[in-house]
Amino acid sequence: MKIAMMTNNYKPFIGGVPISIERLSKELNKQGHEVTVFAPEYENQNEQDDRNNQVLRFKSWKGKINNGAVIPNIFDSQIGRELEMGGYDLIHVHHPMLIGNSAVHYGKKYGIPVVYTYHTKYEEYLHYIDNVKGFENEKIVNAVCHLGTKAVPRYMKHFLKRCSGVIAPSMDICRYVQGLGAEVPVHILPTGLDKSSYEKNDNKSKELRGKLLKGREFLFCTVSRLEKEKNQYYLLDALKVLKEKAGDRFQFIFIGDGSEREPLRVYCEEMGLEDNVTFVGSVPNQEVKDYLFAGDAFLFSSKSETQGIVILEAMAAGLPVVALDATGVRDIVKDGENGYLIQEEEGKVSTDAYVDKILSLMYDVDSRDALMQKARETALCYHSFHIAQMAEDFYKTTIENSVRRERWKKNGITSLWWRMIRKLDKALKYI
Repeated sequence: MKIAMMTNNYKPFIGGVPISIERLSKELNKQGHEVTVFAPEYENQNEQDDRNNQVLRFKSWKGKINNGAVIPNIFDSQIGRELEMGGYDLIHVHHPMLIGNSAVHYGKKYGIPVVYTYHTKYEEYLHYIDNVKGFENEKIVNAVCHLGTKAVPRYMKHFLKRCSGVIAPSMDICRYVQGLGAEVPVHILPTGLDKSSYEKNDNKSKELRGKLLKGREFLFCTVSRLEKEKNQYYLLDALKVLKEKAGDRFQFIFIGDGSEREPLRVYCEEMGLEDNVTFVGSVPNQEVKDYLFAGDAFLFSSKSETQGIVILEAMAAGLPVVALDATGVRDIVKDGENGYLIQEEEGKVSTDAYVDKILSLMYDVDSRDALMQKARETALCYHSFHIAQMAEDFYKTTIENSVRRERWKKNGITSLWWRMIRKLDKALKYI
């Protein structure tokens, strides 16, 4: 198959979506498919890497978003020319706006089925509107956020109708998409891990561990953008309680960067944690595993994930996970088997409950070893080879359905009949 992988952001920008796209594209290419990534231009992009990995760069506007992402110019004519002349069998788009609009437009124009991956629940990120010029006023921001929580799901429902299929990275997102009233097939497909994720560089990890521990006994870590929705102040609250209960025996590292780095650093000082917490900053994705292999456990507090890429990477390094029970997390972390899930009680998550699980990892060596083994086994199930095969199957089914639908349209079968036939076909699978 020839596949167009379309995105609003890609490397050198660091984020979950670019990582997901790169891994899936590379593995599909290995398995004999031809994948071209359509991505916007960046000033510091690697031209040689783009050529080696079939990346087509279209223009971007001069302005940038505060997190470092560029604003894609979806009116660049080379997007349409390539899709018209390239002989693509399928478009896989990763954003519902900007490049998403181009994808469904050209898909309809040139008869190419479009698959969309629901990476992000955008209504949970509306607070970023205060980064846009003209939206500095708090009342305006609150009003826009209030309207957005209603408008975004409506827009998404309309966008999904224009696609031929939807990929959900977790079961919770699958249910969410179905709850929006999606009338197209929804398939669960998490981001896979490439082979290198499971391979330990003993010398590098040992060196990092010695450097980061600072003479202490336990090294805990997390990987995340440093932003409010990632709930990292909760982690620091928990670490304060941990220090009160276990003493000065641990070191914690934040891997990642973002607008909350300085406020989090100040909060560390207020909590008396400045000697126990290290902000590593942004780390190239291929080097993150070295930090993970150096650690003893992975601590996670985000409640806004659609999938747990970093959790899987931690498990590939054999790290047990302590996380809040949330979307995108509970699909991977099985409480008491490969880590611990902390439940909400009366709308709140107790830091004491979180800390008790960390203490268990510190003091119960046998239990920790069992969790580490299960974590590793869990990660092996998400090898990118298997994920790419699942994607291939869904692509083929989507293309076949698209061809069949077009054939029926020519024979006068309306969209209403098509929906009825789809429901009947789905029902027959359970007989």
